[in-house]
Amino acid sequence: MSLKEAKRQVEKELILKAYGEYKSTYKVAEVLQVDQSTISKKLKVYKKEGF
Repeated sequence: MSLKEAKRQVEKELILKAYGEYKSTYKVAEVLQVDQSTISKKLKVYKKEGF
């Protein structure tokens, strides 16, 4: 596995776990210290992939 793919996988796991716990893109963004729009965009991509 490449470093790029490993980073993407860890990011995806963190975001999905946090979203499962908080159920709010705003709270996930706050906890992970990123913009809410970043979380929304990434979740949209993950949903297209079927999580």
